[in-house]
Amino acid sequence: MSNIVKLNRGPVATLPTLDAGEVAFTTDTHKIYVGDGATNYLLAMASDLHDQNTDTLLSIATVLGSDHTYVGITDSKLVGESV
Repeated sequence: MSNIVKLNRGPVATLPTLDAGEVAFTTDTHKIYVGDGATNYLLAMASDLHDQNTDTLLSIATVLGSDHTYVGITDSKLVGESV
């Protein structure tokens, strides 16, 4: 037997305060939020995380310079991203 999970959905302007663990999808901005009973938290989008990680790695490399050896960084892919 299968179960069906339905998310709250609608435009961001009508997004209510979500209960703890409650999830909502905004149909106009295509974003996912999770609540804690007092605040709705926007879940990070993979594209935002990838850009942030790339910028951070480039900044570290710029500060340290090219005469340093980097150990353990073999791939900048995120969890869930195709390798």
